[in-house]
Amino acid sequence: MDWQAGKLDADGTLETSGTGSQLLANLTSEGTFTGAAVDFGTPEAWRSISGSFNLAFLPTAPRLRLTGLNLRTGDETYTGRGATQEDGRLLIQLTSGAKELRMSGTLAKLKVEEAARP
Repeated sequence: MDWQAGKLDADGTLETSGTGSQLLANLTSEGTFTGAAVDFGTPEAWRSISGSFNLAFLPTAPRLRLTGLNLRTGDETYTGRGATQEDGRLLIQLTSGAKELRMSGTLAKLKVEEAARP
């Protein structure tokens, strides 16, 4: 599917039980994903991304966890994880050696956070 100006593919399972509103309330999903040419607001698009996901619908809001993240640019590889926060925004934390990178936002529009200036 098209996402963040690139392509994203996912493979996983979806489970639920009940009827009516219980179907969404009991929904869980897990799997893996890969992507290419994804734009998070950096000078160049990420060449490739991959990882695992776990999604659950809790009474307050959906919860998404991302693990085993691997994002590659032309010459660097970042690894890390992410999760939705209490406010519903997704926070992703990545490292490449001593470099750290954070992304946050809604699933519809994630972006790299600007580093704090001294």
